[in-house]
Amino acid sequence: RAPRASRDDARERRRRARRARASAPHFASSRDESRLHQSNISSNGFRTMRTRRRDDDDRTARARAMTARAFDRTFGRFPARARDEAADWTPREQRSAWDCGLSAAASASGTPRDALRRALRARSCWTIDLLRAVRATGARATLVTTRAGVDPRYANDGFYENELIKDCERVARLFARADASTVVRARMRAEDIARALSTRAVRCVALVDARLLTAREGERERERDFVGHFVVVRGADVDGGRVIRFRIFDPAPDGGDVMVSRARFDEARAAFGTDEDLLFVETRSSRSAAAA
Repeated sequence: RAPRASRDDARERRRRARRARASAPHFASSRDESRLHQSNISSNGFRTMRTRRRDDDDRTARARAMTARAFDRTFGRFPARARDEAADWTPREQRSAWDCGLSAAASASGTPRDALRRALRARSCWTIDLLRAVRATGARATLVTTRAGVDPRYANDGFYENELIKDCERVARLFARADASTVVRARMRAEDIARALSTRAVRCVALVDARLLTAREGERERERDFVGHFVVVRGADVDGGRVIRFRIFDPAPDGGDVMVSRARFDEARAAFGTDEDLLFVETRSSRSAAAA
């Protein structure tokens, strides 16, 4: 056994070494970073989760405020309760592979298909095209999207590759001309969508990945690339403030009215290729009430 003085000296040397390491510049190795990360998780895990949750809540609140301001500027004050939604509903089935957006917008707004088709001007139909066409026919509308423009990554996607180059400049011009009340760059929660629909003054045209919305598993596997498709969100079932499922009209020939779980709808509308586009369109009865 070492003498006490030697043990005290060794202890003092270790203390000095620790102080020196603490005060010296430190370039962490990957092992040090891993150890530090694990330490932070164990000691500050709850604090980190609270911070992230607070950041998420702040982003959600900002998005909700921007959307609310845009709705106020676009639609004004909604009537306390518009007419029964079914009484103001005329579904329009798509006639060809490309016009699901045209059919969805016509169904949502109650505008004749031919009037929307004349206002559309382009056969290649982006959500911003639908926004411009709907507003050109006199209906009020607002687009909520996570990207005000064309994502260059779509050039590698089979669904977009044939149209992207010729559409890119046109789509960019339409976004550049839109003001803050007609295009809002935000991400909407399912509950906020349901809240807007509950007024019965607007309907929502959503861009989704058709593979993920209603297709069976075998059908999903056959279609590996994104399949863009527009549907109309007519309402939602809410339990205890939380959305359970959405009532959707699919303009495809084999579509029609379907109930879709919240999880499946969120997956389909947030898929790569959608930009989470939601076009809120004033209903026909709401326009009549505003004009009266």
